Amino acid sequence: MNDEDQFSLHGMTAVVTGAAQGLGESIAHGLAARGARLFLADLDGEGVSGTAQDLREGGADAYAFTTDVTDPASIGELFRAIGENTESLDVLVNNAGIGPKSAPETMELAFWDNMLRVNTTSYLLMSQGAFPLLTTGANLGGSIINISSIASMNGLGRGNVAYSVSK
Repeated sequence: MNDEDQFSLHGMTAVVTGAAQGLGESIAHGLAARGARLFLADLDGEGVSGTAQDLREGGADAYAFTTDVTDPASIGELFRAIGENTESLDVLVNNAGIGPKSAPETMELAFWDNMLRVNTTSYLLMSQGAFPLLTTGANLGGSIINISSIASMNGLGRGNVAYSVSK
């Protein structure tokens, strides 16, 4: 078996959150290069549509969804739409995240709550939404990849406390 066969994702489906830019966009390109069919989700509808378009122009099978990963209803809509296009899911990449800074002594509780909701709680919500598709079809189980950060081990400075805790 050669490396291309060993790392082939042909016939597999993947969901990538935070796919409008940055790491999520790069992950989507990497999965597409290995042949995965992609369902891309991001709150930035224009950005995620651009990522999907770029991938399709390169020959990938990619779909874009404007999704709020902190909202169970939005997540439900995403997975209903995915379920209409595929029988099962092989990979969920929980990548969506935010990283604004705020000094802890002046941080508003809403800032803290939003950081945890996007960077942590959304991973649970997305995993719960994906579960029915991850456990059906021929595969009967897929992979959930949760993207974290070195910031979880190192506070990265005074303004990053909420981000560090959330990762």
